[in-house]
Amino acid sequence: SASLLATSSASLLATFSASLLVTSSASLLAKSSSLLATSSSLLATSSSLLAASSSLLAASSSLLTTSFASLLATSSASLLATSSASLLATFSASLLVTSSASLLAKSSSLLATSSSLLATS
Repeated sequence: SASLLATSSASLLATFSASLLVTSSASLLAKSSSLLATSSSLLATSSSLLAASSSLLAASSSLLTTSFASLLATSSASLLATSSASLLATFSASLLVTSSASLLAKSSSLLATSSSLLATS
């Protein structure tokens, strides 16, 4: 009787252990599958965010290029306007000096002629 009880107890213990192991394994497998699905979802989200970041980077680079080109054009136009104004002022001053010198020379010549005529008279 004691031997039968021991054998039955051992058999029940083995059966219970095996059942518990199977249940635990199934539970762990379900959890692992759930974690794998979550990881896959996070990976997809990360890939989507990476693509969006790349797109934003390309747009930023394009905007930077456009801004630089616009700044260069504006600076060139400003420099051209300044240079043109400076050249015009220099040319005007030079023309004024030349005209003044020419008028002075003509005035001197007329004065000399008048003096000569006055002396002759």
